[in-house]
Amino acid sequence: MTMKYYMDEDGFSTDLNYGTIRVVTPFHEEFGMGYYPTQLLTTSLTACSMLTLDIVLKKRRKKYDDISASTKVKTDPDKKNKVEGVHIHFTIKSDEINEEQGEKILDMVYKNCSMIQSLCDSIEITESFEIQPNIVV
Repeated sequence: MTMKYYMDEDGFSTDLNYGTIRVVTPFHEEFGMGYYPTQLLTTSLTACSMLTLDIVLKKRRKKYDDISASTKVKTDPDKKNKVEGVHIHFTIKSDEINEEQGEKILDMVYKNCSMIQSLCDSIEITESFEIQPNIVV
């Protein structure tokens, strides 16, 4: 895959299939609105993990109503805010998954997510989860 990046009046951008992504840094406010590189890295990692989780659940025929995630990023200000770790916490709404199954599913996500496998030797990536029951009203 080849991607082209360019500088325009708003900062640095790339055009993708579904729109333009603008990248800025907190040091260049004159570039206007956009995403910080750390946000894009975290979003890529989390979204890929969530997509992998979705695939694993479907292959295991586990029914669920929703998947959400929150992340915590650890950076080192002494090393130009190098990303040192990302923790992803998944919330799965399901009546069919117990704690033991959840642990096995997360292990499969870690082993099969291409973004995790691309970054795990450089960044500490940890995951946790909680199972919330479906509430029928």
